[in-house]
Amino acid sequence: MPDRALPRPDDPRDAPLDLDHLASLRADRRARTRAYTGHFPFVASEIARARNREVSTGPLLTATVVRDPIQRALSVLRQQRVATPDRSLEEIYEDPAVFVPLIRDHAAKVFSLRSAIRARRS
Repeated sequence: MPDRALPRPDDPRDAPLDLDHLASLRADRRARTRAYTGHFPFVASEIARARNREVSTGPLLTATVVRDPIQRALSVLRQQRVATPDRSLEEIYEDPAVFVPLIRDHAAKVFSLRSAIRARRS
C-alpha cells in the first residue's frame, strides 16, 4: 500500500527540512510515496524528481505555497517571542541572528537555494 505522504508526522526519521534525508530515501520507499510535504526549499523538488526517475513512479508535480511576507514575519516574531519571553518584538526583529536568516528576503533565499546546494556538492 502506498504511503500517504512523506514526511509522516508519526515517523521522526521523516525530517521535513532534511535534504540529505530526502535524497537518501531507498527506492522501495520512494516507490510507495505519493506526496512529499514539508518546509522544503525549492531545490527539494529537483532532488525528488531526480531520485524518482530511478523507480519510474510517473511524473512528479510540484506545488509551492508562499505565505504573505508580512504575515510570515509576524509568525516568526511570535514564535521567537514564545522562546524568549523577556525580549520585546522590536528587540527580536532587530536581532541580526533572527532578522537576517529568518525574515529578510526569506522567500527569495528559499527559491535561490538551488545554486548553493549545487556549489556545496562540487
